[in-house]
Amino acid sequence: MCLRAITVAAIAWMVFSPGGPARATSPDLVIRLDDGSSRAFALEVVRYLEFAGDSLRIRLDAGDQSFAVGDIVSLAFAWHPTGVVDPGDGEALTRIAHLLPNQPNPGGPETRIAFELPRAGAVRLRIYGVDGRLVRSLVNEARDAGRHSVRWDARDDAGRPAPSGVYVYRLEAIGIDESRKLLLVR
Repeated sequence: MCLRAITVAAIAWMVFSPGGPARATSPDLVIRLDDGSSRAFALEVVRYLEFAGDSLRIRLDAGDQSFAVGDIVSLAFAWHPTGVVDPGDGEALTRIAHLLPNQPNPGGPETRIAFELPRAGAVRLRIYGVDGRLVRSLVNEARDAGRHSVRWDARDDAGRPAPSGVYVYRLEAIGIDESRKLLLVR
């Protein structure tokens, strides 16, 4: 059987089936392209997805968007847990990966970034400038399940002091691809 089209209702049922322990904000459909860019669409405005020849067509409330299948690196659903948990499952939050706000923020010559992992796996934590350039790679290794904290000394990968400004830190791990902003003040 070949999947040609799928409705958003079916996607929502598969991804957010009833009985899941944690509630989340409205999810996004995220398409990452091979040129490094990505497109995000709120699922509430997506009507269906359809493969037509060599393209993926997304029917939206406001029209259609099409992407060449060969240009698509990944198609994912992203949502942010609200922290509201089913009272019948007290350990649910330990099964959800979290990227926490850096402390202090604004950061001075040093700030700490914490994250929680529900299970062991490969982790990448990176700092980017608002222009998208990589400033510093803080973690690129396997980590155990649990809470972790990493110190950023406000320096780039070459050891040079990063200038004051807004930066984005991004955590990529099993079950999470999340970013947050931080403000560096010297």
